[in-house]
Amino acid sequence: MFRKFLKDYLDFSARERKGIIALLVLIVVIYLVPLLRPYFYQPPVVDKVAFEKEVTAFLSRPVEAPPAYKPRKEKAPIFSPTPFDPNTLSLEGWMKMGVRERTARSISRFVEKGGRFRKKEDLQKIYTLAKDEYERLLPYVRIPESRDTVYKRPFAARKGPQPVDVNEADSAAWEQLPGIGPGFAKRIVRFRDRLGGFYFPEQVAETYGLPDSVFNKIQPFLRMGSISLRKIDLNHTDEKSLAEHPYINTKLAIQIIRYRSVHGAFKSIETLKELPLVDDIIYRKIENYITIN
Repeated sequence: MFRKFLKDYLDFSARERKGIIALLVLIVVIYLVPLLRPYFYQPPVVDKVAFEKEVTAFLSRPVEAPPAYKPRKEKAPIFSPTPFDPNTLSLEGWMKMGVRERTARSISRFVEKGGRFRKKEDLQKIYTLAKDEYERLLPYVRIPESRDTVYKRPFAARKGPQPVDVNEADSAAWEQLPGIGPGFAKRIVRFRDRLGGFYFPEQVAETYGLPDSVFNKIQPFLRMGSISLRKIDLNHTDEKSLAEHPYINTKLAIQIIRYRSVHGAFKSIETLKELPLVDDIIYRKIENYITIN
């Protein structure tokens, strides 16, 4: 039976034997080709000396420093000077005076919400108005004397709420103003403490959650007494303390610390403008609260 098994499975026909022989020959050829290849084919010689010279020359080149970061400045519009009253000048009028459209819209909203310019220097209250724009416009500002009288007369005759000093008033003093309850009073005092004091009354409007309608009601009663701002030392304040200031967020605090680590102490307050996150608006907001010792 075993012989029959071997005969059935190991007995090949003449054609099958030829195929097996051809397969064996092909296997032997495939095995011998790599061994015989060097005798029939010589690979080209690579000039390593020239290549090494090029690598050495490339590595010896001086490394060029990346170009210094220069923040792109918004192109200022054409300045067409003419005397004007900032309390009545239209949006188009501001733009003809050379003010950027964003700043012109900010001023128009300020006037529409009841804000008033009572003297030329009040233009500094506009955060988005650059210092060079302010200095350029100042000689052309004309505010009629009668306008100041009209606005002040109701304040003197008004009965009820008394004017408050924005830097001295406690929660109780704030609560006697129209629309201000205990909640808003505490928020205003807390915001003032975090800022380090107000340097003009309109900053009260930045209190979290305070509606514009409420601020417009209390604005006539806001007064500025002596200004004594608590300032932050850029060279000695840690990241956490910097980030706690309302005008300095966590990202800006990190950039300030990194700048000190790389470049050393700040030499002047204006150096802060070199940071990518500090544009002209941010700088004007925080310049009154920082110092260098």
